[in-house]
Formats: sequence, structure tokens, C-alpha cells
Amino acid sequence: MATKNTYRGFPLGSGNLEETTQLAPKGFGSEYSSNLLQLVTMLDLSEKSLSGEIPYELTRLLGLRFLILSRNCFTGNIPEEIGAMGLLLESLDLSRNQITGVIPQSMSNLTSLSYLDLSYNKLSGKIPTGSQLQRFTESSYVSNDGLCGPPLKEICGREGSSDTPTTEDQDGDENATMELFYLAVAPGFVLGLAGFCAVLVFMDSWKIAYFRFIEDTKDRLLACFH
Repeated sequence: MATKNTYRGFPLGSGNLEETTQLAPKGFGSEYSSNLLQLVTMLDLSEKSLSGEIPYELTRLLGLRFLILSRNCFTGNIPEEIGAMGLLLESLDLSRNQITGVIPQSMSNLTSLSYLDLSYNKLSGKIPTGSQLQRFTESSYVSNDGLCGPPLKEICGREGSSDTPTTEDQDGDENATMELFYLAVAPGFVLGLAGFCAVLVFMDSWKIAYFRFIEDTKDRLLACFH
């Protein structure tokens, strides 16, 4: 089948609208109606050097169970319309492209999805919650530096962006903690020492007892070394 390195999209109909697309297997042109395209259950376009945005027309293939677009050069966002494929789509592989933007909330409608791979893209924002998207492991989302939220360890900030602390931030927090510790301990130490000295100065009985204790302790230590 003849293929091209760029994808320009093709018209797909809906309902009873009869639209067609041209395919050229081995040089022989063939015309397929949109009704026939609805019978497609698997589409593997991996490693075809395809570029541009993912065509939203693909989301009209409501009979698809497996959609594989990995290892291409797709850019732009994941089509919001992808949620319309939720009844049958079981496997979705968009890994190793240059896809940007957030994961559409509509993907939570893909209730039949048992395999998902969005790794090695440039996705960002919070992974939609309250759906089966949290059932997948971190490997489904790895190497998308801007993604955050379960199942990833990165915590989302207020704006839904990744809020993972850097090494510099952690060092700064530790230094600030130590400074607060010294500020809290130092006044107590000074006050305690001042109070102890005041007792020795103004109370003769305590002064005598203190120095007697020091002498006894010194004698015991000397006895240990003889």
C-alpha cells in the first residue's frame, strides 16, 4: 500500500452521510465509504514518520479497538473528541511523539481502555482524576516532565502544574529549619544559664553545694585513672 510521510487527514462521515476516502494499495486506487471505515477495529500507524497534529477525524472511527500512533513526529494536543471512542477502544498508544498540552478530560470516558501509553511526549498539567486513568502505572506517563497527579509521584500545584521540589529547594528548606531551631534554642539556653548563675551568686547554700559537687566529681574521675 502506498504511504506518505505526512498526514493530511481524510473525510469521514457520520450517520447516513456518505463520504469517501481514497487508498492506493500497490498502485491501484480504491474508494472506501465512511460506512466501511466504521468497521475498522485496528489502526497501526506506528513508525511511519507522520507529522503534524493528530487528526480529529480518527476519533470518528467508533469501531476502533486498537489505535497505535507511537514513534512518529505528531505535535499539538490530543484531540478532545477522543472521548467519543469510549465504548470500544481497548488500547491507545501515543508514545514517543512530540504531543503537547494537557490530557483531555474526555479521556475519562474511555471506560473500556485496558492499555494506555502516553510516555515520552511533552504533556503537562494534571492527569484527570476520578477515572480509570489512575489505574495505569507510572510507565504509561513517564517522561512527560510537566505531568502531575496520581499515579505519578509529582504533586500538582494550585494551577495544576507539577510542583516537585528541586534539590535547591530542599537544601533551602533544611537550612531554614536549622535557623529556626537555633533561634528557638538559643534564648532558652541563655535564660537557663543566666538563671543558674543568679542562683549561685545570691544563694550561698546552693553555691557551696555546687562547688562540693564539682570537687566530688573531680575526685571520682581521678580515682578512676589511678
